[in-house]
Amino acid sequence: MNDWQKEREEKARHLRDFVQQIANRLREPWQVSGEDKTDIVNGAGAKLHISIDRDRVSIFGGLHIGKNGSYETVWENGRRAEVPHITVALTRGVDTVAKEIQRRVLPEYLRILALAQAQIERSNQRRANIQAHLTKLAAITHDFLNFREEPERESYSFYETNGPHGDVQVHGDGEVSLKFTCSMEEGETLLRYLYREQSKEGGAQ
Repeated sequence: MNDWQKEREEKARHLRDFVQQIANRLREPWQVSGEDKTDIVNGAGAKLHISIDRDRVSIFGGLHIGKNGSYETVWENGRRAEVPHITVALTRGVDTVAKEIQRRVLPEYLRILALAQAQIERSNQRRANIQAHLTKLAAITHDFLNFREEPERESYSFYETNGPHGDVQVHGDGEVSLKFTCSMEEGETLLRYLYREQSKEGGAQ
């Protein structure tokens, strides 16, 4: 190991020790994480990224909690919510850095993180509802849908030899879009059924 490599390793070790000290000083339990051991995480899914550039410590919260670690953008009142990013002079010591994180980063970051998590939960619930409806409709046309291989799927096509074929799409609000190609007789039967049912509902009101 040459002198440059030794110096680099020493800086990396110093950063890891510094990050561990910060984690130990924050109010709620935080643990060191990441391949380089320069992040800290808590049990609620929060993650703080910490780095040292010359004589300053840089801290910001992470929102890479989307699918496959993608960044989850949060919008409020038409504007993108910005996660706090602060720097603190290294000479002020680990106690001051921890206090600044507690005061200037965590309140706003944890608020935005909660919004991002709720956003993901709504998206997951929407997808689950769509897939449940698709599965129900696919059973009618004797089709099998593999959501493991296509987790984002919201539609499918059906085909019946010498019979109707088309496309089915389920929307997040529970409505369904149907596109049919069928014989004149089948189309007439379907339309008469739909309008008969609609007429019954109107009469019931």
